[in-house]
Amino acid sequence: MQNDVSHLPYKLIFHKTHGDDCEYTTDEGILDLKAFGYKNRPKYVDVRDSISTNFITYSFNGCFAYSTKDACQNAAACITDEISKKDRLIARQEGRSFTHTQGVSTIIYTDGAGIKVQVFLLCSTSESMQAQRADDNNY
Repeated sequence: MQNDVSHLPYKLIFHKTHGDDCEYTTDEGILDLKAFGYKNRPKYVDVRDSISTNFITYSFNGCFAYSTKDACQNAAACITDEISKKDRLIARQEGRSFTHTQGVSTIIYTDGAGIKVQVFLLCSTSESMQAQRADDNNY
């Protein structure tokens, strides 16, 4: 199930709390991105693209930058081509932005070269992750 929030009419901006660049407040409480990451390695690893013909997997870390042996350096998110096994950086921790609309928190990351990664966070009793490439510059 995809969570299309593009039709929602309002966006509220998160505010940083006490200089911690991984904590943001909304009217509903505090979002701490450290819960979505490990230090020096991604918390979410090799998540398959939801379109089976894309042959890519995603790795993501919510707060802390990580690096792999390949091209994925100082990353928030990378993709791996399942055929060539090559990594590619698609998002860095620096410059991320946040929105919050009707209970959906969105983290927007960039790689500094035109690629945008949007992570939608929804409250749930269980943890799961879905990933999908919209086009070569949007994930």
